[in-house]
Amino acid sequence: MLTTPAELWEQMSAASDRARRAVPAEISVRRFLLAEMPVEITFVGLNLSNLICRSLAHLTVESFADFRPVLRIDLWDESLTGVRRPFGDLREAFEQSIHFADGILAGATGADYVGQQNPRACTLMNRSSNRIVGCVGSSQALSQSEIAKPLQPILFAWYHSQGIQPVHAGLVARGGNGVMIGGAGGSGKSTTSLLCVQAGFSYLADDYVGLPPAANGRQTAYSFYTSLWLEEEHSKRFQWLLASRIEGQLCGHEKLPFGIAEAFPESMATQCTVRAVILPRVVSANATHIPHSRLRPATTAEALLKLAPSSVLQLPFIQPAIALERIATLLRSVPSFWLDLGSDFDSIPLRVTEALELAMGSVAIESPRGTK
Repeated sequence: MLTTPAELWEQMSAASDRARRAVPAEISVRRFLLAEMPVEITFVGLNLSNLICRSLAHLTVESFADFRPVLRIDLWDESLTGVRRPFGDLREAFEQSIHFADGILAGATGADYVGQQNPRACTLMNRSSNRIVGCVGSSQALSQSEIAKPLQPILFAWYHSQGIQPVHAGLVARGGNGVMIGGAGGSGKSTTSLLCVQAGFSYLADDYVGLPPAANGRQTAYSFYTSLWLEEEHSKRFQWLLASRIEGQLCGHEKLPFGIAEAFPESMATQCTVRAVILPRVVSANATHIPHSRLRPATTAEALLKLAPSSVLQLPFIQPAIALERIATLLRSVPSFWLDLGSDFDSIPLRVTEALELAMGSVAIESPRGTK
């Protein structure tokens, strides 16, 4: 008789309970506001807790006051507790599955159950009960991506069910006024985000941000993770950042993750109002030909072509039409600009400030401070 996702869920939930009973001294309960929604994570494994919470540090709260969590997550370390995952392959119970990184995602758009499995971890989400249960073989074996972007595909599916659309973009802000940084990998999103934070902007993301429905003509955006990704050779330009590198098993990524909250603890922000979109691009293989970065208008269609494909196609079990409409609504409401990146790094945050001033009707924005 075939196993169903509901049966896998019951098995995982029972195993999680056994893990908690096995090593009660290793239990850690942490609380977060994810897109302003209270989420509680119970870890069985103090080291696992420290690793997973590293990239969620800016979203941590001590308590929810009178609020109850809208999502509960239970995670345990198999090697520490001696409690193993109670089944083999997720695909035995799910009718739909796709490859994701070095593992699989199982489920369907709008389905009650979604699962993720790879050689290091397994996680199940039950949408109807707003719970996630998962385990890792060993916290020491987690990949860089699993530490820098913990629970990403499962959490993104949950965000989507709550009306928060993950969008592949960077985001920095001044005084709560944000500039979204769009473009495919290698376009300069991470470099632009880092240089802006270095110059005094608040940091929200360089990879994914969350967009709820616009309200009163304004588009709020939420931060997901504190991590920032740079190519290894490029990261050597920022020697002061190297101490904040997020270690972990290599995961096939061409970039290395760094903890911005550790490098710039005072610069983290959790949400802002999006006022402009910029589309950075490296204009020459030899950037010394163009020393100063340049800002010029971009059309809504050009911005949509840069933001939509990677936001819609890289997110399984998320309805493409909803994602596309959320992005299009944003782009119709704020100006977009091309940012031609020059070799003078100091000019990049100046151009981002210029875009913000233009978007806000020439309202004076505090000039970026000198680089670190």
